[in-house]
Amino acid sequence: MTASPALLAETFNVDSHIQEVIVYPEQAYLTRQAKIHLPVGEHRLVFSNLSEQVESQSLQFKANGSAPLTLIGVEEQQIEKDKIKSESLEKIKTRLKEAEQAKQKVIDQIRVLDGQLELISQLQKNIASSERPFNLEEVKQVQQFSRQSQAQLLEEQLGLSDKLSEQDKLIAEINNELEKEKEKQFGRNKQVVVRVRASKEGDYTLGLNYINYGVSWVPSYQLFFDSNAKKIQLKYTANITQNTNEDWENVNVKLSTGRPVQVGEVPEVSPWFIDYYQPPMRTKRMVTNKGIAGSQAMEATVMAAAPAQEEAAGVVSDAAIVQDNQLAVTFEIKHKINLLSKEESQAIEMQTSNQDVEVVYAYYPQQQDKVLVTVKGENKSEYPLLAGELQTYFDGQFVGQGSLPTIYTGQKFTQLVGEDQKVVVKKSPLKRLEETSGVINKTKKLKFVEEVTLTNSHPEAIELVINERIPSSRQKDIIVTLQSPNSNDIKMDQFGRYQQTIKLGPKVDQVVKKEFTIEYPADKNINTN
Repeated sequence: MTASPALLAETFNVDSHIQEVIVYPEQAYLTRQAKIHLPVGEHRLVFSNLSEQVESQSLQFKANGSAPLTLIGVEEQQIEKDKIKSESLEKIKTRLKEAEQAKQKVIDQIRVLDGQLELISQLQKNIASSERPFNLEEVKQVQQFSRQSQAQLLEEQLGLSDKLSEQDKLIAEINNELEKEKEKQFGRNKQVVVRVRASKEGDYTLGLNYINYGVSWVPSYQLFFDSNAKKIQLKYTANITQNTNEDWENVNVKLSTGRPVQVGEVPEVSPWFIDYYQPPMRTKRMVTNKGIAGSQAMEATVMAAAPAQEEAAGVVSDAAIVQDNQLAVTFEIKHKINLLSKEESQAIEMQTSNQDVEVVYAYYPQQQDKVLVTVKGENKSEYPLLAGELQTYFDGQFVGQGSLPTIYTGQKFTQLVGEDQKVVVKKSPLKRLEETSGVINKTKKLKFVEEVTLTNSHPEAIELVINERIPSSRQKDIIVTLQSPNSNDIKMDQFGRYQQTIKLGPKVDQVVKKEFTIEYPADKNINTN
């Protein structure tokens, strides 16, 4: 009876390292590499200490070398925790053993000192109880020797006690480090066994590719506004979260905006039904002598489902090479980087861009009595900016945190950058006047007047856009008429919202009035809230 080829195959533990990673918004595609010398024959190549988050169905094996390798099979295995071997774990265990040995050495030294102190104490007792008389000089010599010896020994003992405390602290730190490393290594309890056949002895470069779900990235931005130069600087950062339980050291990293999807059959559009509303039926429970019987009520709800469309885009980067295709944009970091496996995200600066902007001063009476500073710019890069968190700085001072929407190439944008403290706003209370008009068909008319005083402390004149509103009527017999400002000087939409642009001179006060009337049937009441 002969053994199977699998049993006869020679096993090689492959020392592989991560060479390249493509990070997607919710996963990563990793490439491991290793160099190995293989004899002719069938072999088992073991890639160990892999993350438990490896997607089994994504495993791909590649090889280059003296001759093509014949792939026989790829198998994934789960390793029991107590059998996991790790070089880093062994190093920590060695340090722990050395620290414990050093502690024991200190304990032994303390015991020796205790014995010497006990010997001196016994000598003093023997002199006191001895039958031979001692002269005064001999007694002084013994006492002086005892004091000097005891003082020296006690000082040494105190130093050793401090050293013992330090060793206990060191051992506790190493034990804590060991537990963290165990937890980390237990998350790397997978191994992949690749069976190959080599037709020629020689050196080979092995590659193992797979998807790992413990990685993600999101964009974020920092916007710096220079009010004197009327320029903005926009820094684009990628925040990568890496929880694979394996530190990435000196790896090539690419960031992709694509989201891998399940491929195969094309999706089918589900029907969307509409019908008359039917009130829900009450289901009665039938109670028998055996308890509750009968069928349970079943409710069927038909819903229309629309597939969510993911926006994928990128920007030209100073720190990355950008590759674009129809599916996604990929940023390739120009230099190799290190990314530790931890809960916190790690930031990588991708791009810094500068541009002149149009500064717009805006006032929103409905929201607040402050003049806001906004900037108008354009995405002049070759790629869109992805939506992400935004931190804004005004003349070097942090003013707040918000979000940046997706901005496509060539798209103009308006971004709030802070409040202008040099324009003071004083708003008077809204005045309401009432009168009755009409002879046959009586109507009521309400008149509303509101004034705002604006003071510009800037040394130059500024343009201010006032974003206001008047009521919008939902009934044809409720008539709203704007009296001030002049309708020719504003832009108003169908809901009564309008923009009024005024020029504020330097160091002057200017009054802006809003005045409108509401006319409606006298026999009806209206709601002006």
